[in-house]
Amino acid sequence: DNLFYLNRGVDSQCCSYLNNVLSFDDTVTATGNSLGLGSISIAPFLTTGTLAESRAGRVLPAIERDALVAFYHATGGGSWIDNSGWLAPGGSECEWFGVVCENDRVTGLVLPANRLIGTLPAVLGDLGMLKVLNLEQNHLEGGIPAILGDLGGLQLLNLRVNRLSGPLPASLGDLFNLTELWLDGNELGGDMPDELAQ
Repeated sequence: DNLFYLNRGVDSQCCSYLNNVLSFDDTVTATGNSLGLGSISIAPFLTTGTLAESRAGRVLPAIERDALVAFYHATGGGSWIDNSGWLAPGGSECEWFGVVCENDRVTGLVLPANRLIGTLPAVLGDLGMLKVLNLEQNHLEGGIPAILGDLGGLQLLNLRVNRLSGPLPASLGDLFNLTELWLDGNELGGDMPDELAQ
């Protein structure tokens, strides 16, 4: 595999509400700007742990609840290793396993090694305040939805060790707040957006 490493530096403000969840890797630097048929790896900092400061009894925007429900069904939620709380009544979403909220908005979706299957649904683009998307070490297939490039606040994207394939969406170059990206262990190809290598 041709690995592409990049780290824009860890934002100390990123995801500070995930106390006891974050761990930080060593800083790595860009070593290329094209994937060829290889993989991308940008040092991850989010791993498993107990989610902190998720808030129960708070009402999310309906579009975000709908996006979470659609994500659950698209990725085989009924067969996840842990799907605690998912699909419970409205107001409980911030207590669903792997969902992190801040100010009544979904800001993190953290489900590593949880037996997710299927494809990443475009409805993830409806989680407009998402800062962290960590779905590493699952069984996700297909391409990375281009709409993820619309998540302007995204700071961490970790999709490593899945079965993702196809070109890397050029729209990921629009993620100007992205500090951590890890996509190795997939079958991705195409060019790395120049913006991600800066």
